[in-house]
Amino acid sequence: MFNKNYFSTQKLLKMNYKNLAFLLLVFGASNNELSAQTKGHAQYFTWVENQNSIMTSRSYLYELRDSTVVLCSNPNFLSKRNRFREFDFASINSLQFRKISHTRDGIALGATSGFALGFITGILIGDDPPCGKNSIFCVSLTGAAKGMILSIPGALSGALIGYLVTNKRIVIPINRDINTYQKQKLKLAKYGRQ
Repeated sequence: MFNKNYFSTQKLLKMNYKNLAFLLLVFGASNNELSAQTKGHAQYFTWVENQNSIMTSRSYLYELRDSTVVLCSNPNFLSKRNRFREFDFASINSLQFRKISHTRDGIALGATSGFALGFITGILIGDDPPCGKNSIFCVSLTGAAKGMILSIPGALSGALIGYLVTNKRIVIPINRDINTYQKQKLKLAKYGRQ
């Protein structure tokens, strides 16, 4: 038969608050560790759009020369496995950049916000009335239990929104013009090797 105490929300909440605190601690520590590992590495993904509006595969800005842009294949600029490609300004319509950690941070912030919003919504909905004595099957949830249930789709939808919002590229036009390239060099330098 159905055991009403099996779904004890107090047991569920005690367990989940501890797990949630542990997960947030681990996530915070790993996020700081990942940020620390980016020193000496590329900070931005780079794409080149050529005169035929064809994009290069994702690479990293290595060097800006007088009339060319050099990209490398590995975010670790000192890697022996790096392959380099050089593009003449006359073949570049635009250079596009996206911060490497930007999307990851947007997903994390969106998931955390969605989780919190779902949990708060469940608490605001409140407790269900208690089950009657003659009920064969009845689920009566507290607001906190509803919050835990609503936090899952909230976190998933928040992560999706965070991804969509932060997955945009910074576009710097070159227009196959040497003067435009020379004017944009200072701006371009901040997206390359530091």
